[in-house]
Amino acid sequence: MRTLLTILLMIGGLTALAGPRATPADCTGAAVAGSYIPLSYCLEDMPQGDSLQLMIEHAFGLQILHSVPVENRAVFMLPLSLSRKAGVLSVQLLSRGQSLHHRTLRILPDTSHRGALEAYAGPKHLITDHEDHTMVVVSLLDSMDNPYPPGALVNYLLMAKGEVQSGERPTGVLHSYMRMKAPVKAGYGSITIRADTVSHTTFRVNFYANDPEDFRIMAEREHGYADDKQLISLTTDMLQDRHGNVVGNGTIVHFLITNSEGARTMAVGRATEGRAEVKMPAPAYPTTWQIRAEVPYYATSSEDLTLDFKASLTGYPLHYTPVTRRLTIGPVRGFTGHYLADATPVKVRVLTQDDTVRLDTELRDGLATIQIPAEISSWRAEAEIATVIETFNPQAKNER
Repeated sequence: MRTLLTILLMIGGLTALAGPRATPADCTGAAVAGSYIPLSYCLEDMPQGDSLQLMIEHAFGLQILHSVPVENRAVFMLPLSLSRKAGVLSVQLLSRGQSLHHRTLRILPDTSHRGALEAYAGPKHLITDHEDHTMVVVSLLDSMDNPYPPGALVNYLLMAKGEVQSGERPTGVLHSYMRMKAPVKAGYGSITIRADTVSHTTFRVNFYANDPEDFRIMAEREHGYADDKQLISLTTDMLQDRHGNVVGNGTIVHFLITNSEGARTMAVGRATEGRAEVKMPAPAYPTTWQIRAEVPYYATSSEDLTLDFKASLTGYPLHYTPVTRRLTIGPVRGFTGHYLADATPVKVRVLTQDDTVRLDTELRDGLATIQIPAEISSWRAEAEIATVIETFNPQAKNER
């Protein structure tokens, strides 16, 4: 008898030490985001009037909910701030600081309703010839901005100048992506992204010509005389890449000109609708131009262009009046018989036995006049206009 009583007292003590117990009544480890989510527990040996705490650890921190059991049952309602966000929650039921139950709750995105598609494509300005590409990145989201679970399929479609690229990629932890190459033809194109049960979006993309190929240059002029007035047009043919795409407006072309004396001149043109043009004044004296052109670092003219310039002035008279000691130069006429322009420089050198006197002047109405100083008795003169030199020696009576 005494032994039986001892056993009963031991059983009662162990029962008291075991304390209250709890088991989940909802029997679920997952829920869909978007609505209130109840978490219920069945309780055993719960002291009457004791309150319970539900400690929830989530991505943003820690939150504690309170509830009072009713008929050995406790129900906690997850607030919307937690139930609308997909992710994993660590849930622990507490009573008087003691853990009664611990479990993990997974909240899944709501894929039963039409979601949203967020996408980025860049760059949107590409070089043709399949050498350049744009990266398209896509995230699928439910109505509460929760990313879709991995494995959701995304369809990609690029259409440009009759060329079509398409592909299908699954989402990863957060996004799906695809590299879409530029076509061989310049112009415009569109990239469309679509996913089932999710909206679609479209991007506009520009495709530009690749590096230009070598090209030809041409010259256009009215005549072949070095008159210092005529404007000579230097142009390229169509600047294109190897697929025939025309280079963009504003592409810089350097025209490099070397004359017979080795002097170099550069003129800069910009392409308009595939062609570049510059205008250069004709030289003032006979010479030959060697012309080449280049798109810096990319392409050059396939052949140099040669332009010869003849003298526009072949000679002119000099007349000396002894009474007034005036030397008249001209009339000076060009290759068409017209007077050379006013202000054309005239270089005059008066040479004596001991010295050379410069008496430069300019043409007016085809003539120029200089006064020979009275102190000069024995002399001869040289006049130079546009590299054409004429001489006069009054002692030899070489008046022209």
